[in-house]
Amino acid sequence: MLSTLKGHLSANLLATKSNHTVSQASLYVALVLAFLIALLSALFAFAQWRVGENLAQMQQVRARAVEERVATSANMASQQANAHRATLNVLLSSDSKEFAEAEALRRSNLQDYLESSRLLGDSVGLHDAAEDLRVLTAQYEELSAQVVDLFREGRREDALDLRVRRLREAFNRWQQAHAGFSTKLAQTESEQRKDYEEATAKARRWLAGLLIAPLALIVLGIMAIAAMFGLQRLGAKAPDAWSR
Repeated sequence: MLSTLKGHLSANLLATKSNHTVSQASLYVALVLAFLIALLSALFAFAQWRVGENLAQMQQVRARAVEERVATSANMASQQANAHRATLNVLLSSDSKEFAEAEALRRSNLQDYLESSRLLGDSVGLHDAAEDLRVLTAQYEELSAQVVDLFREGRREDALDLRVRRLREAFNRWQQAHAGFSTKLAQTESEQRKDYEEATAKARRWLAGLLIAPLALIVLGIMAIAAMFGLQRLGAKAPDAWSR
């Protein structure tokens, strides 16, 4: 009985004349508009994903770079102190084994320090400061090697005298240069942080625009379809039968 009632209602609806003619062309245009909206929305969604992913990667790269530079700078200060301490340990060594250990420690810390200065010196704005630092490092290394050689030759008093007269002053200049280098590194980090914040803000604006764009497309699409059907209705002169 229910199906019979539905059939009668459907037959009446299909037989009823319409005041609004909807042609196949109008339906095709609406279908094309809907397809374009769906396609563009999918493209915007993909762009959102790419921008969000790039933003996350940029944040990770930035955080990792800052962490590495800070750790390298801290290691350089330790290597500097260890190199000087090893030089003094050479003068305090009581046998060949202690002498060899102290000398190896002096050389390794100086070498590590130079490599670290080259690594940080590749950063923007640090080349000149790193070059000055390497010059002072070479000067200290030369004097410390002379102290070690004098001690190896059995000229302990001469080695001690050289340490007091020249090596201590060279180490102080080296330490001051490293402090200046660390300050320059901090300034460079601050400048790069500003550039990074500007790039991040720009990426976030793009992301916000990409989030709004699909909604705007849907609204404009609905308005376009409604306007098309509305204009078609205004242009109709008389009630027509439903056309397919």
